[in-house]
Formats: sequence, C-alpha cells, structure tokens
Amino acid sequence: MNPLRRNTPSVGPDYYWELLMQGHRSGLEGLYKLFATTLFNYGLSLTKNEGFLQDCIQEVYVDLWKYHQSLGKVAHVKAYLLRALSHKIFKENRNKIKKMTVDWDDSIVNSFAIESIESEIIDVQRKQKLQFKLAVELDKLPMRQKQVIN
Repeated sequence: MNPLRRNTPSVGPDYYWELLMQGHRSGLEGLYKLFATTLFNYGLSLTKNEGFLQDCIQEVYVDLWKYHQSLGKVAHVKAYLLRALSHKIFKENRNKIKKMTVDWDDSIVNSFAIESIESEIIDVQRKQKLQFKLAVELDKLPMRQKQVIN
C-alpha cells in the first residue's frame, strides 16, 4: 500500500458533504461535479422539460448552500440529492398548478385539464417513489454489480 495515500482524505460524496456542512464552497462544487449528470438523467424521468429541470437542479444546489449550516450527516448523499430533486420538481409543478387561473365559463374544459394535471402529478409521485427506492437499493449493491448495470 502506498504510504502517501494513507494521509490523503477520501474524496467521495461523504468528504464533500462534510466540507459543505463546514461551510466550504469546495464541498458544494465537489457534490455538483459528482452528481449533476446523475441528477439530470434522473430528472429527465420525472419531466421532459430540460430547462425546467436545469433550474430545479440549480435550486437544489442553491438550497444546499443556503442551508449548509443546518445540514446534518446523511447515510447516502446520492439518495438525499435525488430525493431533494424530486421534491423540488414536485413543489415547482404544484406551484404551477396553483398559478393556473380557472375560467368558470369553460368549466367543463377546465375540469378535464385539472384532472389530467392531477393524474400527471400522481404519476410523477409514483415514479419518484419507485425511482428513490431503486436508487437506494442500487446504492447497496457491490461495486462490480453497479458496473455491470451501468
């Protein structure tokens, strides 16, 4: 074993998370470099609007920095970020629905639109739960099995 490697810190997600909790921007940057592509690919399964998705990912990282002092240790950083993104997408979609104005003169047309949006949100929630479970279980796999899946 190389004696120099023993003294260098691990540069995995836990290391960057620790730096972030301590208020070092390098922790945030490291997490971004590690997970931005993963978050984007995951987000595409939740929404097809790439611009909206990029905004949501950016907001997740902004929130991480904004609340870094109150963050605690997490068991799985990747799962935490995936969950944060799915919550952000859901929240933003819910806000869009609240902003929709309903024209009561066209109540029949609008009721169909609202029902379809509600069913779409329910669909997104189901997908989010399933994908979160899958991400957690995939994270438990040995490295070799992860490589085979990828």
